[in-house]
Amino acid sequence: RLHCRLLLDCSALVQGVTQPRRRPEVAPATFGFVERAERWNSRACMIGFFALLIVELVANRGLLDMLGFRIGAGLPFEI
Repeated sequence: RLHCRLLLDCSALVQGVTQPRRRPEVAPATFGFVERAERWNSRACMIGFFALLIVELVANRGLLDMLGFRIGAGLPFEI
């Protein structure tokens, strides 16, 4: 059995690249992709997805079929 270990030192800068003099100061986000909003969005998405699965199971029809789209009839044009 052959064991191979590869150790890399990624802390060294590439030649010609310099570090910035100071770290940019950015105010914490209060709108948009913030952690709290994303958590609520994902929870609402999970609730909606499972609610749709339950509705489809009870109705024994898919969402597009319930909305009136023809399902399984193929495309409406000739190729």
